[in-house]
Amino acid sequence: MLDSGPMAIRLGAACLLGWATTTNYTNHAAVIPVLMVELGFGPVQAGLLSTVFFVTLAIACVPAGMLCDRLGPTRVGTAGLAAVFASNLALGYARHLPDLLAIKVVGGVGCGLAFIAGMRYATLVVPPARVHQALGLYGGFVQLGGGTALYLIPLLTSLMGWRRAFILSSALIALSTAAWLRLAPSVRPTAGAAPLTEATRSPKVWTLGLVHSVTFGLAVLVGIWVTTFLVHDFGLSLVEAGAAGSMILVVGVLSRPFGGWLIDRGALGARAVMKMTVLAGAGGLLVLAWPGRPLVVAAVAIMALGVAFNAPYAAVMNTAGAILPRAPGAAVGLVSAVGVLAIAVGAPTVGALLASTGSFSLPFACLAVFSLLGFWALSSL
Repeated sequence: MLDSGPMAIRLGAACLLGWATTTNYTNHAAVIPVLMVELGFGPVQAGLLSTVFFVTLAIACVPAGMLCDRLGPTRVGTAGLAAVFASNLALGYARHLPDLLAIKVVGGVGCGLAFIAGMRYATLVVPPARVHQALGLYGGFVQLGGGTALYLIPLLTSLMGWRRAFILSSALIALSTAAWLRLAPSVRPTAGAAPLTEATRSPKVWTLGLVHSVTFGLAVLVGIWVTTFLVHDFGLSLVEAGAAGSMILVVGVLSRPFGGWLIDRGALGARAVMKMTVLAGAGGLLVLAWPGRPLVVAAVAIMALGVAFNAPYAAVMNTAGAILPRAPGAAVGLVSAVGVLAIAVGAPTVGALLASTGSFSLPFACLAVFSLLGFWALSSL
């Protein structure tokens, strides 16, 4: 475990930032069936909400990493949290689909800035021997944020309607911002930061981006659609589906730190963790693609995907930073951007395949093939 004292407090502040930021990954997705009915759009348009959010997030990740290298992560994280709060609050006042799209763009910028800043802060406030564990803990809270939104927003919607649900949930982001400002003093930026071109010229950085796509990217992508999947295929209520579907992200609270712990303790190498979990993720997706699978089988597969998609987070991110020690923020930002782009492309693609086939079998099968591509790419790392 991490030592008590200032180091643990600072790491805790980074984890809280990660949690608050990533509630915006899935907050709209948690109530997609309601939004489609009330605002009058279909599955493809619903997927576009995630596209604009994650494309913006991906674009923001690269300058966020560079700014962290040059200015330090504290101020970058504060700016990101402010944008995330504004976006979350504005969702409660949206009247049409274009409103939602514009609001998710603002949220994407904020999430890109805050997510990378929190990751770099967690890396810098612990000794090198604890970095995998610290990144795993931070990553666990990141997944908790997405899982929290999948459960909390439907629950609040059932009590007070979706508009008030978004407005009330914004208070949690405000409290997290106050804690970040109070508990996260500035840390030094990277000395002599290298230009972004060094990261873009590294084949290993691009490979890690693909691995991030088939782990983190698929965790969020499946999380976006899992509530709709459970309502569509099994007739669950929105609250029941949100609670069950949130497991794919909430399990990351344990599996991400566990993956980092395995590496720090020498039980497995970073590459071994990545290969094992990517292959397991492909298997879980094939189970969900199986037509007529029982609810209990789907539930077990969702839990297994929660482990497989999340465990390699620390391995991917610390390896990315180590590949480019003169500009770790730029490397991490580029890897994150590649992973996020998979969500941006995949969300409307899943929606389009669902609309054309009336089933989730083909979308999940395609995601399984994509996961196997990531497994193949790991042989070059």
